[in-house]
Amino acid sequence: MKLEGTPRLFTITKDSKLSNLTIRDAYSNDKSAIVIENPTLTIENCLFFNNTAKNGGAILAEFCTVTIINSTLTNNTATNVAGAIYAGCANVNIVNSTFTNNTANYGGAIEIAYSSTLTITNSTFTNNTANYGGAIITYSYSTLTITNTTLTNNTATNVAGAIEVVTYSTLTITNTTLTNNTATNVAGAIYADNFSNVNITNTTLTNNTAN
Repeated sequence: MKLEGTPRLFTITKDSKLSNLTIRDAYSNDKSAIVIENPTLTIENCLFFNNTAKNGGAILAEFCTVTIINSTLTNNTATNVAGAIYAGCANVNIVNSTFTNNTANYGGAIEIAYSSTLTITNSTFTNNTANYGGAIITYSYSTLTITNTTLTNNTATNVAGAIEVVTYSTLTITNTTLTNNTATNVAGAIYADNFSNVNITNTTLTNNTAN
């Protein structure tokens, strides 16, 4: 099933499941193509393509739990934060999914903020772009856990080619590869401020560059 539309396609406020959908070409000058408020949502075998919003080009999740399985988010854009997914006060679990060519000012693919948790397993992040956090930003008392995942060829025009961790946040990376990520200014792969914690185990970082 294909869903296309301008502006936002829908807001989800009750427990739901989306499966085998293509969600594309939605536009909002505020929140995302799909806004999730309060419920538990599962997204499986879905494609999010070419959606645009101010925050969370494809998905915006607040005060909820979201699980994304076997899905692809590509060519989504946010004019402010999170090219594909923005999570605020939310729990997000991503498994076997692909993020490619998403763009934002902060967090090319994903931003989590305000005591959110994000768990990523067996996924790939490629060619995402932002000024800060080419692939992912973790902000404000949030927790990011990455396992068996590849982040490659992501770009920040300022700081953190792949991942930025700031403001009392925590990053844990295990059995993951970060390669060929680039920042114009600082931290080709990972940037963490003095108030955040980073734990890295059995992980490969190669050919990441910054000026």
